[in-house]
Amino acid sequence: DLTAEVTGVSVHPTGAYSATVGIDAAWTFNSLETGACLKRVSDDKAPGGFTCVKFHPDGLILGMGTDDNMVRIWDMKTQSLVHSFEGHTKKVTALDFSENGYYMGSTSEDGTARLWDLRKLKNEIKVAQLAGYVSEHSAYHHGEASLQGTIINMAQNYCVSNNINLLMPSGQFGTRLLGG
Repeated sequence: DLTAEVTGVSVHPTGAYSATVGIDAAWTFNSLETGACLKRVSDDKAPGGFTCVKFHPDGLILGMGTDDNMVRIWDMKTQSLVHSFEGHTKKVTALDFSENGYYMGSTSEDGTARLWDLRKLKNEIKVAQLAGYVSEHSAYHHGEASLQGTIINMAQNYCVSNNINLLMPSGQFGTRLLGG
C-alpha cells in the first residue's frame, strides 16, 4: 500500500490487476479481485514521487511519470527499472502507449508533449559484463576468455558473408586486418 497521496492508477490489460503510484516514490501491483496489494516497490531515484502511471498493452512493462521531469519504464516480472527518459523540464502529467506498443507519449507541465520510440531503447553492456552474467546464471565452465570470444563472434558482421549476428554489434568487435 502507498503511504502518501495516490497520484495515478492503471488497470492491467487482463483486467485482473491494477497499479497505483503516489508521491511517496513507490508503486503497487494490486489484485482487483481481492483488493490485496501483491507487490510494493520503492524508487529512491524519484524523490518527488510519481505523478502518473500506465500499463503497456502487453502488460509486461509499466510506464510512470515523475515529479522530477522523468518518464520511467519498469519491468513487471522483475520489478526493476528498465529505462528512464529525459526531455521534459517540468513535472510529467500524463502518459499513454500506442496500440501496438511501439510508442509512448507523455505530457508535462512545461506545455510539451513528447513521443518516445520504445524500439530504440539502448541497454548496451560490455562483453565482459555479459560474460559475467552468463557464467553466473548458467553452468558454463570453459573459461572466461572462451566465453568472451563466443560473445564477440555472435556479434560480428563478416564482410561478404551471409551470417546473421545474434547480438547487436556495437563498438569494436575486431577488424579484417586483425583476422576478425
